Amino acid sequence: MAGSATILTELTKRKSPHGRVMAVSMMKDEAAYLLEWVAHHLAVGFTDILVYTNDCSDGTVEMLQRLEELGLCYHRENVIPEGHKPQPSALNHAQAEPLVQSADWVLVFDADEFLAISHPSGTLDGMITDAVNRGANGVVITWRIFGSGGVVDWSRAPVTEQYLRAAPHHDSLAFHEARLATLKSNPSFKQIIASLRAAHETPYSALSSVLFTQPLPPVARDMVAQLRAGGHSDREIAQMIAQSPLIAAKEAEIDAADAAFYRGLGLTPIRTSPE
Repeated sequence: MAGSATILTELTKRKSPHGRVMAVSMMKDEAAYLLEWVAHHLAVGFTDILVYTNDCSDGTVEMLQRLEELGLCYHRENVIPEGHKPQPSALNHAQAEPLVQSADWVLVFDADEFLAISHPSGTLDGMITDAVNRGANGVVITWRIFGSGGVVDWSRAPVTEQYLRAAPHHDSLAFHEARLATLKSNPSFKQIIASLRAAHETPYSALSSVLFTQPLPPVARDMVAQLRAGGHSDREIAQMIAQSPLIAAKEAEIDAADAAFYRGLGLTPIRTSPE
């Protein structure tokens, strides 16, 4: 019993000087990676973790229920209305969730995304403190794209120990420059941002037309159709696309063009953390 008590004490959720710092995610059949994902984000500094699930068959739900019993995270069912997709549905539920509404800081991300703290403090609290001291009430976090890293077989090893090769930092910046340029080109973008700032209550569903404006290039859509017709799962298709030199070349071409346009407007990315 003493050993169990010690383990539970070590797993107790932490507190932050910034109040409730919450991670929100949506998952389906992520049991193999769930514990690492939860442990990683408790370790970097989140005080609360909320996970929505739908149609799981691999024990993800039962694991999350047990984690909730231990006080380590919260689990909610993602009830998806007819005609809706899982992610926007979960975001709508999260917006109405009291835990989210009472949070001081919220980050929404997927089960295959791990927050890496590049701030000199090495902590989420340190990064937020720095942001607050600069007068900010939000932090922009860019992706860093990881490939297969030569991994071809499934392994029990942690994801963060298997996949160690990634795009250079400047490539990640270029990707987000391209996304921002695309968002700015949407006629509704300024109006929705203005309403967000004014009311802080614009529904996530109203943002979907702005936030999801980057369709796959035609060559990728054709590839997906062929792979689906061949019986490949979406996970397999995603892995194939990620490893396709053709897609990589097309994305690089688009990123370069959008980045050039973005810089032509006189806007330059600001690096707030060391390389």
